[in-house]
Amino acid sequence: MLALAWLSSASLQGLDKASPAGMGLAEARQAMSGISAGNELSARLGSLCDSLSAADSVSLIMEFAAKARAEDRAALFRRGADTALLLGNYSLAAEAYASAARVSATGGPELLLKAARCQLAAGEGGKARDLLALVLLDSGDPLRSIRARLAGAWALLLEGRRSEALGLASELAVSSTGAEKREARLLQWAASPTEGRARLAELLASDFPGSPEALIASGSLPPLPTPHWYLGALAGPATIPATPSPATPAGPAPGSLKDDPNARAEAQSQSAKAEPSTPPGKVLRYQVGFFAREENATRLKAELGGKGIAARIEKRDSPGGQRWIVLVEAGSDAQKTGIRLKDAGYEAYPQF
Repeated sequence: MLALAWLSSASLQGLDKASPAGMGLAEARQAMSGISAGNELSARLGSLCDSLSAADSVSLIMEFAAKARAEDRAALFRRGADTALLLGNYSLAAEAYASAARVSATGGPELLLKAARCQLAAGEGGKARDLLALVLLDSGDPLRSIRARLAGAWALLLEGRRSEALGLASELAVSSTGAEKREARLLQWAASPTEGRARLAELLASDFPGSPEALIASGSLPPLPTPHWYLGALAGPATIPATPSPATPAGPAPGSLKDDPNARAEAQSQSAKAEPSTPPGKVLRYQVGFFAREENATRLKAELGGKGIAARIEKRDSPGGQRWIVLVEAGSDAQKTGIRLKDAGYEAYPQF
């Protein structure tokens, strides 16, 4: 039930595969080198991106979109951002959305809000708050202001400022309605001391029965490796469907999430269980991989071990068969562990 409605496994088919002609990024850069700017550059860039792998197309856009025709720049950066988001590269998606906002004649605040949500998914609370401050400077849309403040509250919680996050969430739970109120209630629950969480879980169940947030608060459903409330606001008619996609730096191995689109949806309901006795907001471990084949999980565990990072494997049953999850314990300093994994080139998804 937690799988997002806008997640289409079919849209992931062929993701990041080489073009039929076998064009690589180096060849595409060479093809762009003789064009200075203007209409021809915009057309050539779009055409080359169609023939490249998803990851290479993002790289090409980030290098050349600023030189495109002025009216094309925002759309090109937006294309790169949506693709990076689909690939699970949240930091790059944030950079591309922010670039789109800078050159967009309209929609700049919405794009900055998307960039902030991506920074949250990347674990960058401070960067998210910097972007949200810019969003809040434009007070023309009350609903957008509420969404920006919600994202800001998650950033506070991510940084360990629990009491501030709780205060803001409590205020927003009163002043908002609909999806924003539901998110605010969940944020209240996540930021509250253990003894206050039962009452908030009951409120969620009463006001939003059967919702993912209510199921998470009741303990019936574990939260995602990358929480869906960070990414839910990124869905929209002009946005490529996005999904958290654990990856290894060496690229997809056979049987991993990258080459098994169905496993992506399963990952959304198969993440590690939260521990009710743990203080809210505390990172327990990081998920580094989710595989359809045990040998790929074993390979990743050995690779981590070779870099001095202890990992373990958990086997889970799912409707599509067994899956193997590679986990690294957060230890006494979760932030340090997360940074270490990031510096080593791994996408690490915190579990609370």
